[in-house]
This record gives sequence, C-alpha cells and structure tokens, in this order.
Amino acid sequence: MGTGTLIDLSLSPSDRAPSADDALLTSFRTQFDQVRMLAQSTSPAALLPLLATRTRTVTGLAARATATTRSAAFLLASRFAEFTGWMAQEAGDSGAALQ
Repeated sequence: MGTGTLIDLSLSPSDRAPSADDALLTSFRTQFDQVRMLAQSTSPAALLPLLATRTRTVTGLAARATATTRSAAFLLASRFAEFTGWMAQEAGDSGAALQ
C-alpha cells in the first residue's frame, strides 16, 4: 500500500452541504482507486493515456475549485500526477515520468 492510503482525502467537511465539485472529486477519487487496482494486472503503458487524461482533468478541476474544495482537489491531482509518473517510469518512458 502506498502513502495515499494514509492521507485523509475526505472531500466534504460535515459542516457544509456537498457541492458539485465534491461529487466530481468523489468520482475521480473512486476512479483513482480503481486504476490503481487495474495497474496490478495491466501493462503500465496501456494505462498511461487514461492516467494522463485523468491527471489533466483533475488538475484543471483543482485550479477552478472553490476555496472549500481546493485543498482536496489539489491533493487528489497530486496523487494522480505521482501515480502517472510511476506508471510512465515502469513503462520505460523517463521523459513522461519527469513531465
């Protein structure tokens, strides 16, 4: 298990109503967990296009997030970016890993 499992990625504090951003972040968090499981049985090169797209999407969402969801959004974007880099490295693409 990676350190991501030790980090609390809760996306909506209990003292406010969930927003549309919360729903998107929850969906992307679920996708992140699923792609990590998929990576255990799939070639890293096969996952790179999917991961690159998700990373850009979540990063864009984080950049436009409201103050209440920004921190969680950037945390999730960073996890996607880190995992994408690992998969690129395992696929032998050092340039993509650094990017």
